[in-house]
Amino acid sequence: MRKHTHLMTAVIALALFNPPPASAEHRQFTNQSQFESVTKNRDVATVESSPADYYGNSGFIDLGTISVITSSPLFVQDTNYYGSGKFLSAQQESPIYLTFTADRLVTAFGFNYTSAVPLLFYVDNFNLKAEPSPFPTSSFFGFTSDAPFSTVFLGINGDGIDLDSIQVADMVPPVPEPSSWALMGLGVLAAWFAARKRRGTGPAARALAT
Repeated sequence: MRKHTHLMTAVIALALFNPPPASAEHRQFTNQSQFESVTKNRDVATVESSPADYYGNSGFIDLGTISVITSSPLFVQDTNYYGSGKFLSAQQESPIYLTFTADRLVTAFGFNYTSAVPLLFYVDNFNLKAEPSPFPTSSFFGFTSDAPFSTVFLGINGDGIDLDSIQVADMVPPVPEPSSWALMGLGVLAAWFAARKRRGTGPAARALAT
């Protein structure tokens, strides 16, 4: 019995000295590969099927799984300046405000972008302020959230941004921390001891004791 007691003591100590970390409400990404490594069920919206055109001074465009509204002139451009193919361009105003609306609840959002100047992003509905982008910039911005959402209100402190491959996705459930495994083990041990105690006080055990 002493051996089992020592085992339970060790499990309790592991749980106490390795407490689970507090869950961050949001996590930002500037690396697309890292973002995609922690997400699943991704829907990626592009403007490849949209005509290269001017979409209004307070522009709106529906990309199927995602729609975009801007506070500034909105264009679909077709040039080799940023990779190949078409991209979305919001220009001629600072700051720029973009509203992205997904067709479902998600827990992750991101996009590729480029700009002639460094940018600073604000996700207004989550009070999330991103670090200034590198320059010259052709990069990625994304974030995950513990709470599901379908709309992102994005403020940008530059006077122009080109973006493409707008993603919405779901977070991959995190792998349990060592302390979580320890607590699970503690529960299993407690159930085992309870079952052992019940067996030890049954009629057969009492008959043997006498």
